[in-house]
Amino acid sequence: MKRFKKCISLLLVVVMMVSMFVIPGGNVQAAKKKKIQLNKKTVTLMVGKKTTLKLQNVAKGQKITWSSNKKQIASVNKKGVVTAKKAGKANITAKSAGKKYICKVTVTKKTTATTQQNTTEKPKTETPTAPSTPENPDTPSVPEPKAEKNADDVANLNKIIKDQLATGTKVSSDLDSDQYTWDDKTGRLTRIYWWYCGITNCPNFKVFPTLTSLTLGGNPIDSLDVTNNTALATLDVQAMKLKSLDISQNLALETLKCSANQLDELDVTKNVVLEWLECDINNLSKLNLIHNTDLVNLDCNENKLKQLDVSKNTKLRYLSCNNNQLTALDVRYNTDLVYLTCNNNTNTNTIKISELDLSYNKNLEDLECSYNNMTKLTLGDNAKLSSVQCDHNNLTDLDVSKNTALYSLKCNNNKLTELNLSNNPELTYLDCTDNDITSLNLTNNTKLKNQFYRDSNVSVTGWSCY
Repeated sequence: MKRFKKCISLLLVVVMMVSMFVIPGGNVQAAKKKKIQLNKKTVTLMVGKKTTLKLQNVAKGQKITWSSNKKQIASVNKKGVVTAKKAGKANITAKSAGKKYICKVTVTKKTTATTQQNTTEKPKTETPTAPSTPENPDTPSVPEPKAEKNADDVANLNKIIKDQLATGTKVSSDLDSDQYTWDDKTGRLTRIYWWYCGITNCPNFKVFPTLTSLTLGGNPIDSLDVTNNTALATLDVQAMKLKSLDISQNLALETLKCSANQLDELDVTKNVVLEWLECDINNLSKLNLIHNTDLVNLDCNENKLKQLDVSKNTKLRYLSCNNNQLTALDVRYNTDLVYLTCNNNTNTNTIKISELDLSYNKNLEDLECSYNNMTKLTLGDNAKLSSVQCDHNNLTDLDVSKNTALYSLKCNNNKLTELNLSNNPELTYLDCTDNDITSLNLTNNTKLKNQFYRDSNVSVTGWSCY
């Protein structure tokens, strides 16, 4: 009997050991396949409330940087805790490994119930009654019944859907699907999301004046009329065949994505609350942004711009103007700038941007200015700067002594004769090939391992690939 019990015990130990080594391995393998993303992409908070954002599935120990484009509305600390400060909208950005993940936060005012309770006149003393149980603030309130869908909107949408389905598109006939959003109080249609649905003939959206969001990206449509959709806050018409786009009546527009079309002109002078503009991969030769003072993001890559005035866009945080024909770029007034790329600005005969002064951009974290005719690059006291790509220029000097957070530096194919990296202890990636450098002292760059590239004739001090 004792021998039998001993065998059972041994068998249980073996099973436990197998489960410890086999099962976790499977979990690790599965975890590797998971996509890095925020736990929340949109959040609505009341003033004074908090929520915690998390960047899921990042590698252990990987650095995450949190930021808010409107700290006066919603702030975020280094742990991803968002605090609602005043009514409005803000974007919370998590940055990790050179990629950005954005959560859109809407902050609402405190409910009037609390205000009324505090300002109501105290009642006269009468027969005392038992006190009521105080309301638990964490207990969700009973939602009000949703209004029925507006009959006109339903009829108009069903007609459009029927016509589109007859041509073989992939629009949904289910009015409760994720392609449509209805206002809970009014029952009006507020959102249409037809992304890559195969639509070739543009529907009549004039019949939906309450639309606040319209997504048509990826459909080969060559014309679009949104002049009657004056409530639009978001318009996404990327990767279409538009040759013109009139948004002069869309005064509430906050986000416009019109990349990869055939636009020769784009007038955003009336869209004064515009915060997010993506107009890259078009044929724009000019872009007037002097009235767009709320602009936070601008992507105008791959156009024909010869000038770009962003002096009035003081809230700008993300600027990407690669592959244009810019002769100069002045970002002195964009002190909130976090991300800047201005690679490969060429003209017919020569490569143009010769100087770039970033000494005023104390919040800058990422810089790409490769493939220009740049002879002078002033980085200044940018203590947050973590990545610099300034390769394929004509730089003879590069001062990174004050950029103590520098993680990656790509300065190959220049005319540098020396490179002082003694104040860059976080440096992990370095490419300084094809310069005139003869020696490098990397004693203080202990994090620089095998991601180091230099010419074979460069003598190196204080570095080991192991």
